[in-house]
Amino acid sequence: MLILAFGIGANTAVFSVVNAVLLQPLPYADANRIVALTNPARNDSPKDLGVKQVSIPNFEDWESQSSSFEAMAYYSPGEGPVMSGSVAEYARGADVSAQFFRVFAVEPQLGRLFSPAEIKAGDSALLISYEYWQSHFGGSTQALGRTLRVYGKPVPVVGVLPPGFDFPDKTDIWLPHEETKFMKSRDAQNDLVVGRLKSGVNLRQAQAEMTVIARRLEEQYPKSNKGRTVFLIGIRDEMVADSRLTLYLLLGAVLMVLLIACANIATLLLGKSVTRAREIAIRAALGAGRGRIVRQLITESLLLSLAAGACGLLLAWWGSKALVA
Repeated sequence: MLILAFGIGANTAVFSVVNAVLLQPLPYADANRIVALTNPARNDSPKDLGVKQVSIPNFEDWESQSSSFEAMAYYSPGEGPVMSGSVAEYARGADVSAQFFRVFAVEPQLGRLFSPAEIKAGDSALLISYEYWQSHFGGSTQALGRTLRVYGKPVPVVGVLPPGFDFPDKTDIWLPHEETKFMKSRDAQNDLVVGRLKSGVNLRQAQAEMTVIARRLEEQYPKSNKGRTVFLIGIRDEMVADSRLTLYLLLGAVLMVLLIACANIATLLLGKSVTRAREIAIRAALGAGRGRIVRQLITESLLLSLAAGACGLLLAWWGSKALVA
């Protein structure tokens, strides 16, 4: 039972993670149209994206010169002190540009998105995640207009985003990206970039266009852009990074473990059946037919399978949490 439980538990746990990370669709509208844009050196391998951060002047040129994107935005994730009452705590936050929520085609569950004036002012309003709204405000509509202190600065809540949206990296709060003097420098590669492709434009077409733009900027700004190109990658590939191959290898390994466990169980049952030959012969002599004996053996196997399956589910519950962690 323990042998079978381990095989079932390991497979269920690993498949649960593979399903959640690689197979289930992302919780964004037309997620296959969302891409990340990076700024690597030209000789970097696509698998080694080099510098992921982008300078704002380069971003502005990408946005103005490209025709493949419905929307493009930059953002900067981080963690900082936030006070929603009298207690200070660290929260995941992200400073985002004007088109960020348009890239993900997301609308607030409650309230509104940032206004143009708030975008221009920077850090003058904030949006909170659905989970943060539930845990800190109990899901009350009174959360709108409430003030959170972010790095000691009071900032009002203007909206609550829908359940499941926490990009990037389980973010709790979003603020308009504050403009600084470093944003004017092409050497200041401090922000990450995402874009939504237009309907009918595929990744290859967009990549070809962005490569041409990168060469143009390289000629125009050789000091900062020499040897640099633009690389596009689907948002799922960007999020799972190197985990894809690892997860598939792990799934293949545990499948082999399950096959070995089944072979072990079959061998044990076969060995046990040899020792039961006398018992079965007596049952047959007393009038038990072939069907009756087969039903008994199947019943015993089902009891073993159900008990092992129950134990396997417990192992899977624990194992999937460990794998996610």
